[in-house]
Amino acid sequence: MLTIAVQLGFVVGAVISALLNLADVFPPKRILWLSALGASAANAAPVVAGSFEVAVVLSFGTTGLALAGVYPIALKLVSTWFREGRGTA
Repeated sequence: MLTIAVQLGFVVGAVISALLNLADVFPPKRILWLSALGASAANAAPVVAGSFEVAVVLSFGTTGLALAGVYPIALKLVSTWFREGRGTA
């Protein structure tokens, strides 16, 4: 359940990010930095949760949503840094 909650949070976060066009409105490096910081802090949230249900909600709402700001932005940055060999980068 925790893994599925993170994946669903990622999907929801990626859709929201795409609809709001966040990567083009704000500097991508700032989004990446803030999302990575949020995701790393959110990984501790299920540990301090009082119950399993709270841990699932926190995994969806924090880790999944925050990772949606990390992966697409990082992929965009890597694709601009490497003109050749993007697959191995």
